[in-house]
Amino acid sequence: MLVLVAGCGSGAADPPAKAGRSASAQASARPKPPARPAAKPLPAGQRALLAKEARAMYGAASGGAVPAFDRRRTAIVGMGDSEMSGEGIGDYTPSTDRPSDECHRSPASLIDRTGARVDTAVNLACSGAASADVRAGGDAQYADQPAQADQLAVQARLTRVTAVAVLVGANDLDYGEVMADCVTRRLRLGRPCAKTYGPGWGDRVSGAMTRVRGAVGSIREVMRDAGYREADYRLVLMSYPSPLGPGTGGKGLGCLAYPSDGRWARDTAVPALARGLRAVAGETGAGFLDLKGLFDGHEACSPAPWVRGLQLDLGAGKNAVAGSFHPNAAGHGVMGQCLGAFLHGGRATAVCTANGVSVRLGPA
Repeated sequence: MLVLVAGCGSGAADPPAKAGRSASAQASARPKPPARPAAKPLPAGQRALLAKEARAMYGAASGGAVPAFDRRRTAIVGMGDSEMSGEGIGDYTPSTDRPSDECHRSPASLIDRTGARVDTAVNLACSGAASADVRAGGDAQYADQPAQADQLAVQARLTRVTAVAVLVGANDLDYGEVMADCVTRRLRLGRPCAKTYGPGWGDRVSGAMTRVRGAVGSIREVMRDAGYREADYRLVLMSYPSPLGPGTGGKGLGCLAYPSDGRWARDTAVPALARGLRAVAGETGAGFLDLKGLFDGHEACSPAPWVRGLQLDLGAGKNAVAGSFHPNAAGHGVMGQCLGAFLHGGRATAVCTANGVSVRLGPA
């Protein structure tokens, strides 16, 4: 803030002029932010969908037209896989909980629980999604679920998106299958899984990050094509909290992991993935929110878990273990608090930890 103090009372003299440019000249010389780019036209199918959504959001009188950028409803958007969609909560939007669409989006997912001051939270994430399912132009994950960045292209023109949060990468390295294998090794009298996966884990993460980088870059391009400057919104790449810890070998069929495997997951596998995601965030100019230690003391099978253990539903076919090792409703609530604090605080990178049900951001 620039404060100018003039002389007061009768007879106050004007201060002597100083050499150099005036304040107004200096202000006019400051670099102006780049002009907002014009939005590129959408393909016919997406244009029709945008018009339909505009009538629903802004009323029939809009004729399917969207208001000017600064007059649109505001939104935050969640993208990625089951960790973002809400898999594991069990309460799913009906249209995403059927054989033809098993994205399993929950109204209690973290993107709906940030406390952000926006008009709406939009969950585009889909269970089972890998980076290719996020990237623009990718194959539809289901008939009614085109690539998430293609859905974002419509949403970014319908609303004024202030933040895009992304949780993706786990399915690029078959993370869920690895965790399920680790937990059941003991039941099958197998050797600890860390000895199987540990030697090649770093290479596995590196390969996955190449695909994640492409997905995040695609989101940037979609937002630019929708008429956004990077300063108009926050793009946040999030890491995953560890579902396992040394105490995951507790009582019950869902708590069978060797303590050494729980320790490997918490202290090696999950931190390696977090480091890879942080590097991608730095390369793409995204913010990075590190959640790797958020569930410490609240892993599967702990006294107060924020993540589900192994869940077996023999009547669910290929989804017999769906929801296993995913955050429960309490876990999503804490993750949502972390994201909300990150968006409010404006840090470029941060680590989020929990103390009870309150969260704290620290330097990453």
